[in-house]
Amino acid sequence: MAGGSLLLLLDDIATFTQIILKAIAAPTFVVIIGSIIIYTPLNGDIPMKLKQLVTLAVVALTLFSVQAFESNDDLKARIQPVGSVHIAGAAAAGAVASGPRSGEDIYKGACAACHTSGVLGAPKTQNAGDWGPRLAEKGKKGVWRNAIKGINAMPPMGACGDCSEDDIMAAIDYMIEGVE
Repeated sequence: MAGGSLLLLLDDIATFTQIILKAIAAPTFVVIIGSIIIYTPLNGDIPMKLKQLVTLAVVALTLFSVQAFESNDDLKARIQPVGSVHIAGAAAAGAVASGPRSGEDIYKGACAACHTSGVLGAPKTQNAGDWGPRLAEKGKKGVWRNAIKGINAMPPMGACGDCSEDDIMAAIDYMIEGVE
């Protein structure tokens, strides 16, 4: 080992003791990183020794970083999402039906965004001027069919992704309340 460098994995106390005794007996450079020991004598060409030392340090740090990797479970736990996104009108993940919904509940959850202010010509809720001509021309069943299939800017089933056709009728009944 005269003049050469040595990279050891610390696997027992005897190895550690031998390295320390050699470091004390001769001019050497010893680096201990975790269970990795870099040992190099400091005799000979100093720039060459520095290059060797840097190379050995890089190797040791690489080996140390490989040992430091977490398990996949630890990594997954550390980077798990802190929240979730819910899109209006879409069924919530894990949502449990709480029983039949009223027309007003359906309206507030899916229809109010457009029908409260009449966005893009949507008939305003409980407004006879908006609903009267539609009901006279198509009847309640025709208005319901338009809501199921979609009409103009309104998508099929309105904005209610989890509504049944009966739910759509209940929402229409609420919106035309007092108009008929």
